[in-house]
Amino acid sequence: MKPDKRVDSAVSSRFLAAAGVLARSQSWQQIEFRPKPDSDVPRSSSVLFANHEVSLAETDEVQQKQCGSATRRSLRQAQLAGLPMRVGSDLPLVKAYYRLHCLTRRRQGSPPQPWRFFANLHKWVLSKGFGFVVLAGDSPVAGAVFLRFGKRAVYKFGASDGRSLDTRPNQRVMWTGLRHAASLGCSWMDLGRSSLANEGLRRFKQGWGAIETQLAYYCIDLHKNRLNMLKDRTGGWQVNFFRRTPVWVSCLLGRLVYRFAA
Repeated sequence: MKPDKRVDSAVSSRFLAAAGVLARSQSWQQIEFRPKPDSDVPRSSSVLFANHEVSLAETDEVQQKQCGSATRRSLRQAQLAGLPMRVGSDLPLVKAYYRLHCLTRRRQGSPPQPWRFFANLHKWVLSKGFGFVVLAGDSPVAGAVFLRFGKRAVYKFGASDGRSLDTRPNQRVMWTGLRHAASLGCSWMDLGRSSLANEGLRRFKQGWGAIETQLAYYCIDLHKNRLNMLKDRTGGWQVNFFRRTPVWVSCLLGRLVYRFAA
């Protein structure tokens, strides 16, 4: 039985009305609404992203058949490189990942979340069995953090050392994450949002057989009662600024930018 969109619309309307009452009682200036990814996106939204989800198969063979030919070739190269893989939720693995995270965020032109965010992620989520870390290499050159709940998993963070991409460690990390999530009983892996302008990242995700849908955000100005336009912030002066900033400075600024991250 297909869901009735009129029911969905009615629920959304009641939700927005209740959220508006709460927001005004707290003197908030605006409220942001992020519905679940859906291919049927209204024309009017504050900003659009792409979202990707991969169906997790029971066997490696079936999972590989879902992948594009270029992804299968890269995965074979990664497997031939023979990088040792580690999977777990221990704090040392999170610390090893965080080093790569800081390097990658600098390369992308964004400040990293402060370490306390990842320390709390480990304490309250990973150590409780709701996620895991995958690392490639004895001295890690790539890694990722995956979260899971019930039958669904989420590729939350990914990072790598830009000097070691010839062995395709990112492909090995993603594959390991997909198969480990499947072994834990998950049926779907959400690969997260991507900027519509970032075609390289979208191709990488689609290469795993991911279904792409559009993800719409709605930011409502409560004083003017209208929709505010947002930017996905994949470019601009701040990107060039953080790319030129030493890692330790970027980490320091991250504590200020993400002051509510923990």
